[in-house]
Amino acid sequence: MLGLSEGDARTLTAPEHPADSDEATCTGYRLYDIAADGTRTEVDGSPFSGTTCDYVHGTTRRALVWQWNMPEETVEATGTALEDGAALQAALDAHKYAKISVGPGDYRLSGRAFHIRNAVLLRGTASDPYLTKMQVATSTGYEYAVVVSNALAKVENLLFSNLRSMNGKSAGAVRLWAGTVDHCIASNSANVVSGYLNVPGGGFCMEGGTVRNSLAIDCQHGRAEGGGFGLRKAGCLVENCRAIRCNSEGYDSARGGGIAAFAGTVRNCLVANCRSQASGFGIYLGGSVTVENCTVVDCTTKKSAGGSGIEIASGAATVRNTIAWGNKNVNGISDIALNSVRGIVEACDSVPQFDVRLGNVSTDPGFTDPASGDYTIGFSACVDGGVYQGWMNSICDLAGGNRVKGPEPDMGCYERDVSDELNCSFVYETSGGVDSGEISLVATVDGAKGKPVYNWYAIGQDGTTNATLRGEE
Repeated sequence: MLGLSEGDARTLTAPEHPADSDEATCTGYRLYDIAADGTRTEVDGSPFSGTTCDYVHGTTRRALVWQWNMPEETVEATGTALEDGAALQAALDAHKYAKISVGPGDYRLSGRAFHIRNAVLLRGTASDPYLTKMQVATSTGYEYAVVVSNALAKVENLLFSNLRSMNGKSAGAVRLWAGTVDHCIASNSANVVSGYLNVPGGGFCMEGGTVRNSLAIDCQHGRAEGGGFGLRKAGCLVENCRAIRCNSEGYDSARGGGIAAFAGTVRNCLVANCRSQASGFGIYLGGSVTVENCTVVDCTTKKSAGGSGIEIASGAATVRNTIAWGNKNVNGISDIALNSVRGIVEACDSVPQFDVRLGNVSTDPGFTDPASGDYTIGFSACVDGGVYQGWMNSICDLAGGNRVKGPEPDMGCYERDVSDELNCSFVYETSGGVDSGEISLVATVDGAKGKPVYNWYAIGQDGTTNATLRGEE
């Protein structure tokens, strides 16, 4: 607490719940020690019961988190899709603060979206999100499946599918003004209105809030930007997500086949096999946006003579620790285009290569099996080639593993798994005035299944590669 010295004591009382709901009752609190790097460790005895905390200020920073009960309601698919959809919307409106569990099934509203205005946790109970579908039943009217407008709301483990807007109104799977969407799927959703509409996002249209651990697949925005994801305002965060086979085609300046961002942050995301009419086949950046540890691969355009997989079009956009590889326009490979004087490309792997002083490279990342969609990286300059960021202590890579496994983070959305690597080192020392020489080494692995993959590295005494290698291994 600010203004306290060591040994000062205070009695802290639970505040009113942010949702201002009579359904929320404080059940106690958790207490954490905070290390210098921001890591939290729960103190012995936590959690504690009661609505007051006797706090004594010490030398270690601490965080107190009040705990609240959450009333629960379950909605099951028992009637027609429209009847079940009406029951679900009634549950969403009935509680200011609650957990609403949704059983497998098809939930629909006729001509309008599901609205989440209260501080609810809406969660599909099936292990597979594809089993619990929310969608609009008709092709007229307001065409989002779900509109989230409460900052405390959270939507988890659901599918939003088969949405089309044909009436000039904005559309997509989710319109997010605030709150969080986690482990959800937007599939086969589109905005194909007849007039130009500058509301980005065919799958997830974001005015604020967070989307994490989610997938946009086969989504489209035919008249603006962002086939999979669209970020319009500061504070938007897309984290550990995938945009696969999304597109922004049908209008001459439609950009950002996978993601279009005008503000916010895109982090640990895979954008693959996306298309756009104009530039930014994978990601289009038109403002103060940060893209970190993303992999943008095999994205294309059909009609634009120029353009790139990632376009930094305007504003102070930064692309960092990112692999952009195999993205093509009609003239050939073009992975990143830096068209803003305030844009920054740092520690990235792409064609063309950018400023090497910022750690940029242009080398094959050695994807494990790109034909099958496996874009984990092999041994290349991308390994340990990234720049450490503070968020990496608490955020996993796209596969759910540690974001940093070596001395530095890797480029791209996946951190290379080094658990099965055997590193051996040899020292060749000269004597008797001999300052150079040759030594032959042979790699032999006993008991291995399959052919081992190995690399030789020649490192001179001063730490540089002034020693040389000869031979094919």
